[in-house]
Amino acid sequence: MTQETIVTQSKQPWGNRWLTWILAMLVGVGVVLRFSHLETKVYWGDEVFTSFRIAGYTLAEVNRELLDERPRTVAELQATYQQPHEQRSMNDTIRSLAEDDPQHPPFFYIFARIWEQILGSELGTKRAFAALCSLLLIPASAGIAVELFGSQLAGWIAAAMVSLSPFHLLYAQEMREYGLWAAMIALTGWLLLRALRTGGVWAWVGWSLSLTLLLYTHLFSVLIAGGYCLVAAYWLRRSSQSVSADQSTLTRSPSAANQSAITEQVAPAKAPPAPLSRQWQFFGISTLSAGVLFLPWIIATLQNLSTISRTNGFTAQAVPLSTLLYNWWLNLARPFADWEPTGQILSNPIAAQGIVLGIAILVAISFWNLAYRQPLLSRLLLWAMMGSQGLALVILDLSQGGFRSAIIRYLAPCYLGLQLTITGYLSTLLLPNTIPDHPAQQAHHSSKFLFIKQNIGQNIDQNIHYIHRRLIAYGLLAILLIAGGSSCAMILPANTWWNKQGSYAIPPLAQVIERYESPWIVAYDTMPRMFSLSYHLNSRVVMQFIHAQSPVNVPPNSEVLNDRFRL
Repeated sequence: MTQETIVTQSKQPWGNRWLTWILAMLVGVGVVLRFSHLETKVYWGDEVFTSFRIAGYTLAEVNRELLDERPRTVAELQATYQQPHEQRSMNDTIRSLAEDDPQHPPFFYIFARIWEQILGSELGTKRAFAALCSLLLIPASAGIAVELFGSQLAGWIAAAMVSLSPFHLLYAQEMREYGLWAAMIALTGWLLLRALRTGGVWAWVGWSLSLTLLLYTHLFSVLIAGGYCLVAAYWLRRSSQSVSADQSTLTRSPSAANQSAITEQVAPAKAPPAPLSRQWQFFGISTLSAGVLFLPWIIATLQNLSTISRTNGFTAQAVPLSTLLYNWWLNLARPFADWEPTGQILSNPIAAQGIVLGIAILVAISFWNLAYRQPLLSRLLLWAMMGSQGLALVILDLSQGGFRSAIIRYLAPCYLGLQLTITGYLSTLLLPNTIPDHPAQQAHHSSKFLFIKQNIGQNIDQNIHYIHRRLIAYGLLAILLIAGGSSCAMILPANTWWNKQGSYAIPPLAQVIERYESPWIVAYDTMPRMFSLSYHLNSRVVMQFIHAQSPVNVPPNSEVLNDRFRL
């Protein structure tokens, strides 16, 4: 294989050890943040749909049953349609996803149902499962960073960056699969790099299992998996050509072969990686196995393509190009800084644009570092992670209209890749350059003193340059972590944020309704938001769903009539 096949793990300088301890503590802070204030946030429409699926209902079934105009208490509504119960089984959960939401495969929902069956369906308990799933992202991002950049320090930087990322915190505290999806993207990429590096059969088994779970986490994973597979196929083919060239060189030069044999005798014994022909077999079998295991959901998706178009048709609505570009611009900063609940980064628009511009410059420099200073395999994998799905959505929006690429949760792999790319740049600054060895035995004795003097001067210059680079890296890392940590501190006590679209009115509306002793809510055609509202109301509050313009059947009780709300 070529010299770039394996990324060498750099030895960590003693000056960076204190940084490792600080990053480890920040990771611990990020873990605690994910489980804080879970029960105080609005349970918005998408989370309501998650609970519909866990309970085993499609939206059509909920509409059909509730539009009988029979009054029901909040407790009855939630026990029937927002919690698992005996009348609906796990098969109903899978069926409701296949029929109503095939773009959301059942991996997350199956285990969420089991979680609630064991621990209950309190609001904090529900979201604790999503927060627990998101914790996998921290070790997975650390592992893939070590494989990409060959440095344990890079792993700690990546772990701290995702731990204090406001973007990852928002989706870790939401009862959806996006936190788990980001974790599976990082884990699958990590295991693929490990399999390509070691070539062992168990490494490829791990890749196959992780790839299967990734596919069953979100339908967009098909694009990510395609990008990963292209990288693996290209790398194995390139390595095969390199080995063939090396073998032909050895055939023409017996002395080189003898020298290689001597080197192998002197070098310590290591378990050699599997031959490339075997690695091709392992790669093909493991990838094909994952595809076969995912085949049932592919069939279910093909049978319900019209459902995907219907439920996601809003993302195809035409928007001006300027609006699309502006959202791309703001989304660039959200994985690192997010202080404003309506999605403007900061309340001061000029300061917000300055923040985004600074992050854009850092991203550009990090991409330059990735392109010119990182190994080829690292570049390929990060480009596949960021481009295979993100580029597809951008092309779709520009060619057919829509704003799919402006919905940040759909671009979780792209923004995770940006964080890893910046991690690579910072770790490059923090690690000293490898100073090439000069064979002193080839220098003439008369010039040995001059050679040593020049080498000492060169080392001093390099050390001064290294100190400057470290100071720059410490400053950039501190700014990113302070921005992320302060953003998380702003997000935690807030009951809603920009990711919970249409939910800003829920808390104040609930406060108004709760002032009344016996509120009776009559609503039509707003079921997800009414269920969202129900999480902030007393369990005895009555809700009645009616068709538009239908008469309201309220008992002839003046107190009830005075406490009636029509929504």
